[in-house]
Amino acid sequence: MKATAPKPVVRSAILLPDKVNFTMMGRNGAPAISPDGTKIAFVATHDGQRSIWLRDLSSSEAKPLSATEDAYAPFWSPDGRYLAYFGQQKLKKIAINGGAPEILCDAEDARGGSWGSKDIILFAATRFSPILAVPANGGNPIAATELGQMLSHRWPHFLPDGDHFLYVGTPTGSASPDSRVMLGSLKDKHQKMIQDSAYNVEYSEGKLFFPRDGTLNVQPFDAKTGELSGEAVPIATDVQMDALFSHALFSVSPQRHARVCAGFRFGIGGSDVVRP
Repeated sequence: MKATAPKPVVRSAILLPDKVNFTMMGRNGAPAISPDGTKIAFVATHDGQRSIWLRDLSSSEAKPLSATEDAYAPFWSPDGRYLAYFGQQKLKKIAINGGAPEILCDAEDARGGSWGSKDIILFAATRFSPILAVPANGGNPIAATELGQMLSHRWPHFLPDGDHFLYVGTPTGSASPDSRVMLGSLKDKHQKMIQDSAYNVEYSEGKLFFPRDGTLNVQPFDAKTGELSGEAVPIATDVQMDALFSHALFSVSPQRHARVCAGFRFGIGGSDVVRP
């Protein structure tokens, strides 16, 4: 049988119009790539006004998403039709094809969110909160984790089953040698340590993506058992990392030939990660 030639890794950069600046550090969040890998949402500033911008990767132009003034930390719905985000001390969502934003619940000073396959949204409402869960249509949030000895839980990331999720636990509210990446569950609040790390991680098709010393790595990860295996492989360097917020600027699309989007010192770039 004739061997299949490996697919090329495609790398590209995202350019902005004049007088528009990326705003990614702090709680503003990483550029968020859509579940199907075709669009990128990110926070940018134009004429002093911060809002969410969208770029379809089939187009050369990025455009602001109306009615998202003062927004930060956007993340996608599983079907790619909505973006959730934070602004004016609220968690909100908005259809990417237009319409008014909907307020889901309070979120005073958030540290990231994730929208699961069962239409539950996880988020950290403040610097010192546990991970909270709220229906994607809005409601009263409930605690999905217990802080214990940690001062802060932040940057949740749902796994495909819509029950388990990854998050960062830190005893200081920022990056610390004692910070951990944890595995949580909505069913029983069971918590399991995955690795010693102070920064956010993401999962896609059997791989864990995680930053270390400015390098983005990928390693086999069993989402059912919460176990890492094999060796970590570096896939991008010079990724921006914010120690104060325990946050590295990258996101991954959950598809077989994953697309990775990352924030670098020069702006936003991305690549296709080819899987066997």
